Amino acid sequence: MGTTLSSIHILSNETIKINDFEFQSFSEGWQTCIAGFSDQDFRCAWNEAKLISKSVACPVLHYFISDSDYIHFRFLQNGKCIAQYSDDEFVKNKNLYGIPSLIGYGDGNKKRLSSILSCADADEKTQMLEEYFGVCLLPFSECLSDPSMLKRERCDTLY
Repeated sequence: MGTTLSSIHILSNETIKINDFEFQSFSEGWQTCIAGFSDQDFRCAWNEAKLISKSVACPVLHYFISDSDYIHFRFLQNGKCIAQYSDDEFVKNKNLYGIPSLIGYGDGNKKRLSSILSCADADEKTQMLEEYFGVCLLPFSECLSDPSMLKRERCDTLY
């Protein structure tokens, strides 16, 4: 049995305070939701990410991995999905090439993102996306006691 987990992140250097949700920064430029949402229930976490995105002006990332078989992520602003990727063939990808500029990359990083998303292994793809985004996409609660385990930096070591 593989990993099944949702996570919610806000692209911001500012401390985030939203009722019922607790955020902590482990990586530069990102605030990670560590309490107040359902990390196992995809639909519930997705609705909570939409709610959070209505409360902040910054892009919100909702990430989901299911049984280490497939991944799904969305960027939201003002409660609306502005970019989306899914390994599920029945879910339409949206504005993938807008993601690099959304997270602060120049135009030259579209090919790298495309290459990462073509990886067939969901766990490896997740690790490469962590490098690309610069945020821990799987912030397991047992790692909260040692926040250094959740720190990520933008790099291309695995890529």
